[in-house]
Amino acid sequence: MVSGVDEIAFSVLMDPGDECIIPVPGWFCYTTILRARNAVPVNVPLLEGSFDLEVAAIEAATTTQVARGWGFPDAPLQYAVADLEAVSIDIGALQGKRDRLHGALTRWDYAMTKPAGTFYLWGRAPGGDSVAFSKSLADRGVFVMPGTLFERPTDFRISLTASAGMIEASLPAFKAAAG
Repeated sequence: MVSGVDEIAFSVLMDPGDECIIPVPGWFCYTTILRARNAVPVNVPLLEGSFDLEVAAIEAATTTQVARGWGFPDAPLQYAVADLEAVSIDIGALQGKRDRLHGALTRWDYAMTKPAGTFYLWGRAPGGDSVAFSKSLADRGVFVMPGTLFERPTDFRISLTASAGMIEASLPAFKAAAG
């Protein structure tokens, strides 16, 4: 999302005291944004292995009634729809990058989750320390997000929006860091 859009959406949609479900792992800044609006972040863990969100987990985590969907698009989204309609995502290229990374990393004994559809790939950091692992990759010019940002300290996240060339160039660093 464009910087500021999350803040605008939460300002429009949330009143002080409202609860907002934050999937864990989820984007690390949501909690801060919600607290700044005096809303209540409610962390709900995603299923291990699939990262699916279960309705039962939502119901168990919340103390008030939570809408299970919006009957209308929020105002910021209404203005963005026209611009979003012009955006095209090459799903085949995204899946190809996912498959290339997932295949290479699992071959080197990384414990990876293969998503059905997303811009990210999750894996378990060798040694279980995502910060140390992320730093070791950064020292080799490869940047991943440590799971500590998402309340998953043993995991790391790779963005699949990197170019195919960047992904290929990162593979030797992943292989070396595999241990």
